[in-house]
Amino acid sequence: MYSERVRKLIAELPNRGGLENPTHSGTAENPICGDLVRIHLVLVEGHVEVVRFQASGCPATIASAAAITEMVEGQDLAFCQALVLNDILDNLGSLPSARRHGAEVALQALRSAVDG
Repeated sequence: MYSERVRKLIAELPNRGGLENPTHSGTAENPICGDLVRIHLVLVEGHVEVVRFQASGCPATIASAAAITEMVEGQDLAFCQALVLNDILDNLGSLPSARRHGAEVALQALRSAVDG
């Protein structure tokens, strides 16, 4: 059902956890299924120096949040703002259509962090 990349992210959970003093944080939730993602960033001179996530919900949501953290670490703010759903799906090796909402929630959390 899930790609090898998704299974690896779920097993390893890279960048999982919170940050004591993030410069930016964002949260998104799917009110229908209850998936929840928080993204915490430390931006230094416009670049993501540290990124962490907290997520609950289906494996697709958790893997999407982890993938986003790997994608944006070391990148500039413009890169973070330009990410789109297909970028995440490509990174994950796709998701079943019924689980794509997980990537949407994770992306909304990132947008909330960088735009807020």
